[in-house]
Amino acid sequence: MTTETKTMTDGTGAEIPVRYVKPYDRKRDKIARRILRRFVETRERIVDCYAATLADIDELRDTVAEGGWKLGGPKGNLQFQSFDRLIQIGIEARYNVEFDERLAQAKERIEKFIEAKTDGVDADLRELVLMAFRPTSDGLLSRARILGLLRLNIGHADWSAAMTLIRESINTARGKSLLRVEQRASRDGKFARVLLNLADVCGANGGQA
Repeated sequence: MTTETKTMTDGTGAEIPVRYVKPYDRKRDKIARRILRRFVETRERIVDCYAATLADIDELRDTVAEGGWKLGGPKGNLQFQSFDRLIQIGIEARYNVEFDERLAQAKERIEKFIEAKTDGVDADLRELVLMAFRPTSDGLLSRARILGLLRLNIGHADWSAAMTLIRESINTARGKSLLRVEQRASRDGKFARVLLNLADVCGANGGQA
């Protein structure tokens, strides 16, 4: 009769017989695996919770549609409350704004405008325009700065052409939507968001694990 020797894998990938592993190391390994298992199981429950919540919202959408009207706005945003108005559910649809190659053409037009109007463009406007196309610390362009140029009231052919190119270069893609579940103690109180966030739980415990 042969007896199978139980082993544990160490940090180098070597299989070490359990009898040669120190009790502390066995205990540490057991606790680490127990914590990981708990987190994985909890994450799966959160995923199931999210999916079930979206299914509930779709059920409400269907009920509303049967009445001939629509729940939420055209972009996917919606909000509704419980009958006692103490629970509030909402979805905030988020969109990512990107620019295509026409943005580079717009930049050339703006530079042409600045060169042609050197004497007539004040220093603040010049810096504002240049700043819009200056990469941030992470090497990317600031979408907010570029879109801010569209709000400037400048009546010049090159500028107008550049703004048209910027508008045409915009690509809007649907990003991740934010699901909000909020509650309040009374109808006069403020809604507080129910967060499925480990950092929020740690904060409630004084930041101590």
